[in-house]
Amino acid sequence: MINGLVSALGGSDANVRRYACDALGKIVEKAVTMEVICALVNALRNSDADVRRNSCAALEKVSGQAATSTVVNGLVDALEDIDVGVSSKACEVLSIIGEKAATIEVINGLASALGVCNANVRRHACVALGKIVEKVTTMELIYALVNALRDSDADVGRYACVALGKISGQETTIGVINGVVNALADADVDVRANAYVALGKFSEKGAIIEVINGLVNALQDSNIDIKIGACKVLEKIGRKAVTIEVINELLNAREDDIFVGRSAAGKALGYIVQDVATVIVMNGLVNAAEDTNAVMKNGAFQLMGKMADTGYPNEVINELLDAFAESE
Repeated sequence: MINGLVSALGGSDANVRRYACDALGKIVEKAVTMEVICALVNALRNSDADVRRNSCAALEKVSGQAATSTVVNGLVDALEDIDVGVSSKACEVLSIIGEKAATIEVINGLASALGVCNANVRRHACVALGKIVEKVTTMELIYALVNALRDSDADVGRYACVALGKISGQETTIGVINGVVNALADADVDVRANAYVALGKFSEKGAIIEVINGLVNALQDSNIDIKIGACKVLEKIGRKAVTIEVINELLNAREDDIFVGRSAAGKALGYIVQDVATVIVMNGLVNAAEDTNAVMKNGAFQLMGKMADTGYPNEVINELLDAFAESE
């Protein structure tokens, strides 16, 4: 019977080909054989779009163990199908197979889907990767997700941020962090929100140094939205963000021509100094006291006021006052 159905897939009658594909899909649920799988994979190249769609649907029923590289490669090729229904279904099936068996082939197949023309396929791929990225991660996948942050479709950018936030701390490279930092300036509010969340998760997973370095660079960016976003993330990180570089860059950011940028930097500094009293904070403010820039000095004075209000020891305040006096 199987041989007859396989032969029917190559027939001239479109309806016969569809029925044969449906029948093979039912058979594959009960008995998975390489003969049936190969026939369905070959059907992905059939001239009839309905046959190709039905073949994708039939392959969905293949268990994770039987999802060979032949199946995965066939579905990856189908991602570029001119028929939207076929490409979307192929991506959906890859996602299902990936949840059962997150192999490198499936991961890379979904990563390649982030580069297809069909936005719906790219969305499906990002969602799928968000579900399985915690199990298996490749550098190709990470770079594909970082590139997806700049996708013209806002949903793709959102889902890419969510997926990146699930990557373990060991895999969080400076390139990943910089990509997410840049997403802080995205026109879509949800992309920006997910970028904040992703950066917060990176810092929780042990990539705090990389996150802070990325945010320090962001504070020097000409894009005001990136600066403001970086300030908000630093505000959220709090005590873990206390470094000389952070203090200095936030003080510099208070010179911004745009009020909202100055305000965000001031708020972030306020959270940091009221959260923890350290030598680093003091040194940062002493450096500001010695700076010739009036805005830097003014910012440091305001922060001292916050420190006094939150119970910093008088010795700390007096030392800072002496430093200011010496700089005059």
